Amino acid sequence: MRVFIAALLPEDIRLSIKNYVDDIKPHWEGVKWEDYEKFHITLKFFGDMDESRLNDIKQIAEEWVRGDSPFKMSISGFGAFPNLKKPRVLFIELSRNEDFLIFQRGLDEKLENVGFVKEKRTFKSHITIGRIKRNSRCRDSLPKPDISSFSISELAIMRSIPQKTGSVYTPLSVYKLSN
Repeated sequence: MRVFIAALLPEDIRLSIKNYVDDIKPHWEGVKWEDYEKFHITLKFFGDMDESRLNDIKQIAEEWVRGDSPFKMSISGFGAFPNLKKPRVLFIELSRNEDFLIFQRGLDEKLENVGFVKEKRTFKSHITIGRIKRNSRCRDSLPKPDISSFSISELAIMRSIPQKTGSVYTPLSVYKLSN
């Protein structure tokens, strides 16, 4: 079973990002664009794991969201991993929110305490919008996304089922942030 924990985006923000992606698509070649319904912020990716470990993840996620208020987020720009010169993944970058970063690091540490490997890379708040399938380049400069700030108020444990047309995401559990 392939699993990850995601911060869910409000529907209106996903639609705004979809409109931005539709505007920039003609500027790029060789990109497999993500469906707007899959837009999210990955907080922890587990990859393939034994289904018996799911209860540990659910228990920690449920405990971790208690007492936290929704997080105010804003879009800061457009980016790529590893970089825009040799992109493999295209994303919408989010402005730094120290409380959100502390929340993610704490969640990762709690999961490490029950045997999950802690992420070695520095967490970067982003929303994946496309994956490069072959050599790609941008033909023009891109506008900055013009999307207002929003709140993250839900987390979900998601199952990812790889398919030829792209992964299908299914929420296994959803948790509301509340304070």
